[in-house]
Amino acid sequence: MNLAEKLRAEGRQEGRQQGRQEGRQEGLEAGTRASLGRLLRVRFGELDSAALARIQAADLPTLDRWLDRVIDSPTLAAVLA
Repeated sequence: MNLAEKLRAEGRQEGRQQGRQEGRQEGLEAGTRASLGRLLRVRFGELDSAALARIQAADLPTLDRWLDRVIDSPTLAAVLA
């Protein structure tokens, strides 16, 4: 294997690793969104389009914060505050 082939192989390997990491992150976010949506529906009933849009747009730290709030917040608005 010459130097160029070795560099290409290393680049492909690095790209695969980066893709796996991004896939895991996307999967974690999707699972967190699904869990939050389910808990909110059970606790507060069907969600309106505004709440669904906020959940879809939120980053993972925000989703985690909202998951924590589901436990003791009295309203949907309090969870998503």
